[in-house]
Amino acid sequence: MILEIRYCECQATEPDGSSSELRTEFLERSHLLRVGLADEGRGYASSPELTIGFKLTPLPESPGAFAFNFAGRYVSGDQSSTGSGEVLLSDDQWINLFGSNREGGHGTQFSDVAVRFIEVGDY
Repeated sequence: MILEIRYCECQATEPDGSSSELRTEFLERSHLLRVGLADEGRGYASSPELTIGFKLTPLPESPGAFAFNFAGRYVSGDQSSTGSGEVLLSDDQWINLFGSNREGGHGTQFSDVAVRFIEVGDY
């Protein structure tokens, strides 16, 4: 399996939308990290802007579903955001993990981080 991590200085989801329905602009503008998952489901990924540690645990009672524990930090320009927690992930489903928004002279500035996992043959 592969974990895909997208991050961007843009809004990942609509304000009243689902955390799994990513905006087209986010998918087009975001940076992408792909991380191969070890058998134990633990991992760490980093770039100059993003660091994230995680553990992906299969849920025996829900085939194809996983508990995703994470802690991460995204720094972009003069903004930074951190997030940690546990979310439910299903194969090939994006979820917006964490981000920030700030009011400025040019309107609201966003930064968001989203993840999904896929099977190796799916990408």
